[in-house]
Amino acid sequence: MIIGHKKIIQFLNKSIVNDKLAHAYLFVGPEHLGKRTVALEFAKALQCQKGPAGPSIGAATDSQISPPSQKTAAEGRGVSANGESSNARSAKEGASVDSVVEMRLHFCGECRSCQEIEKNSHPDVLLVEPEIIEAKGKTKELEIGIGKIRDIRRSVSLFPYYGPYKIIIIDQADRLSREAANAFLKTLEEPTSKTIIILISSSYQNLLSTIVSRCLLIKFLSVGDREITECLLGQKKIKFSDEELKNVLRHAVGRPGIAISYLDRPEIVQEERKITKDLFKLLGKDLNSKFKYAEALSKDTELATRVLNQWISLFRDSLLFSAGCDDSAIFGGFLEKEKCFYELRRTNDILKKIVETKYLLGSSSFNSRLILEGLMLSL
Repeated sequence: MIIGHKKIIQFLNKSIVNDKLAHAYLFVGPEHLGKRTVALEFAKALQCQKGPAGPSIGAATDSQISPPSQKTAAEGRGVSANGESSNARSAKEGASVDSVVEMRLHFCGECRSCQEIEKNSHPDVLLVEPEIIEAKGKTKELEIGIGKIRDIRRSVSLFPYYGPYKIIIIDQADRLSREAANAFLKTLEEPTSKTIIILISSSYQNLLSTIVSRCLLIKFLSVGDREITECLLGQKKIKFSDEELKNVLRHAVGRPGIAISYLDRPEIVQEERKITKDLFKLLGKDLNSKFKYAEALSKDTELATRVLNQWISLFRDSLLFSAGCDDSAIFGGFLEKEKCFYELRRTNDILKKIVETKYLLGSSSFNSRLILEGLMLSL
């Protein structure tokens, strides 16, 4: 289910109907916005054996469609946002480009292709993402190495098995190793006619500029609270108080994935409270205790990332309190109760250090324990 991103869906639907597809897309934006969901549903729309059928065909008026702005695809190259001709498929359906309701990507969800993409077993759709391994009691997320790129090149060298396209989706593309990124660049420079590549990244600045310049850049922005509320209440059929809903939206900060996780796992709230209390206890302890905490975190990078994300929110709130903008704080009530703040500049420096630590933890080239101990020296 896609929550929000109406303009992006409009643009992708028009690209399919007009048969004006880029050979490579780069979906960028903060985590938990739904970039991966849109990529997978875009793949379903491209591979669906029943075509762009459904209630959205031929059901809209011109006022329901607004052409995607050039800014949506800024900094990229490839597909024009305003195609005029329609392909044979749309003609067969008897629908013009301007008669499509662009509220969702068009696929049946029932054919063989849609079902196999849902199960990640479609022979013409390859999903590549960092591998998570566990060794010596530690959980580590690896970079996307050269071996994965060889798999991609082997896949695109073959004709589609039974779908119209070969589709490659690389999640967390910023985790490509330097060697893998350089090898992947050649694939982008020599695209085959029936291959579509979708890169997903929350830190696309870490990608090679030559890779970015060869992709159609699509920026995902935060989703409005109203859209998140309507979709969650409509899909989940959950009753909550206004205060509970307000708390979920405040924690989500416009990211639907976060809101869904709070509803699927209510215990997350308790976990966050524990992390917050542990942080305030940690700030009052000696360096030896802080190093022991760093050692424990280093054994599970996934847990460490969750803790650092929580710390980023807490120190962000501290900055907002210092600036008199406490209405925008996520954990405002708890911070006000604890009254544990550094002065403004120190808080800003610590926040930058936490962000830097989170980035370094994402690289398998660094010792996670040493990185976290370096952060403890700043607290």
